[in-house]
Amino acid sequence: MLRRAATAKVELSKRLSRHRIDAFLRRELRGVDGTILDLGAGLRPFADESVDAVVCTEVFEHLVDPPAAAREIIRVLKPGGRLVLTTRFCFPLHDRPADFWRFTSYTLARLFAPLDPVVLPQHTAYQTLLVLLVRLVMEPTRLNRLVSPPVLALCALLWGLEPLAGRLLPSDSLTSGYLVAGRKRKA
Repeated sequence: MLRRAATAKVELSKRLSRHRIDAFLRRELRGVDGTILDLGAGLRPFADESVDAVVCTEVFEHLVDPPAAAREIIRVLKPGGRLVLTTRFCFPLHDRPADFWRFTSYTLARLFAPLDPVVLPQHTAYQTLLVLLVRLVMEPTRLNRLVSPPVLALCALLWGLEPLAGRLLPSDSLTSGYLVAGRKRKA
């Protein structure tokens, strides 16, 4: 069952177009006042300091020019405006061939320095090892069709051991990704 769901997700993601993604977001975000901005398009549809908040999840690793996108986010945020961003770090290739970058916490802090960002790991080292294992067995191969159900079940059980394993494997150097939160200084 899990394998079929994963395969369906992979197949669906291959068929998604910008138009379909925009339609999905409009449908899912009904009642939310906002505009979707494609950071990779090179457009400048917003005036300086005109946006209250930017939410950017799992996008930065797919941009051709992340520093330019960071500058654009900072430019459009109003004083006091907020950024919430997530991006991958230790993570297998995905959305091939448009998976270009991985960012350390130091790079993210530098890119968003004008926002006084807080950069937090999304997972502990132990959780990241499990995330990597899950992602590896989700790759569509014949062998994974056989091994993924028991491996996924085992990972689900092992996830519960995180409080103990987290103490045995303390590390801030291995995480699947980062959460960045920042606020533009008021003038």
